[in-house]
Amino acid sequence: MNGDRSINAYNSHSRVISYDDNMNKMHPNRVKMMGIALEFLPYEVDSTLKAIDLGIGTGYFSFEFLKKYPNAHIIGIDGAKAMIEIAKIRLDDYSENIEFQICDFKNIHEIIQDLESIDVVFSSYALHHLNENEKEQLYNFLKIIIKKNGWLIYADVIVADNPNIETRFQEIRIDGIMKRTQGSDKRFINYESTRKFLDDLEEKENDQPLSISRDMELLKKSGFNNIEILWKEYREMIICAQRK
Repeated sequence: MNGDRSINAYNSHSRVISYDDNMNKMHPNRVKMMGIALEFLPYEVDSTLKAIDLGIGTGYFSFEFLKKYPNAHIIGIDGAKAMIEIAKIRLDDYSENIEFQICDFKNIHEIIQDLESIDVVFSSYALHHLNENEKEQLYNFLKIIIKKNGWLIYADVIVADNPNIETRFQEIRIDGIMKRTQGSDKRFINYESTRKFLDDLEEKENDQPLSISRDMELLKKSGFNNIEILWKEYREMIICAQRK
């Protein structure tokens, strides 16, 4: 994650403990999205891949990646030490397959220095903490460390280009959270409380999602090829891009 505000938000013990529960409430497509991303990757299951998980969080995506590719080696990067401690517990059975690095995304050049050394860079619900300039710089760097024919693939939140559509997306988002929690979580008792919780959370975590069209423009500008939307529903998406 980028910036002290985003990192500090995830170094909170209470935030880490509640992270997966909140993800299930706010992002019910997470399991489906990780499955689509992994299904797309064109590697044999016994491949000895070298991968990076950008924003490893509690280790959910890395866990699923290693279940499919048990011979892979992952560098799990996150700016929040507390999140990595949780990921270590989840990934204990794969401890020989993963190394953890506490690092702000904008400084990953300090820990990854070998060019064309990475087969796959993957990420989920993390890159929206970067502003547009930071994201462009990150894509430029990833382009030179990913091997030829290697892939960048990530799931994240987006904003609509059209503000009227974005308003409707947000209404659907809030209605969905309220239906899933059914009054069992006081944060989501009604529309107003849910909206306030989301606004406060996004301010605290310095969320800066881009539109999907702008994100794809940045990938193209950085020199990636075969850029494609693998899946999209309202304000969530999966994008792939290949180093040629």
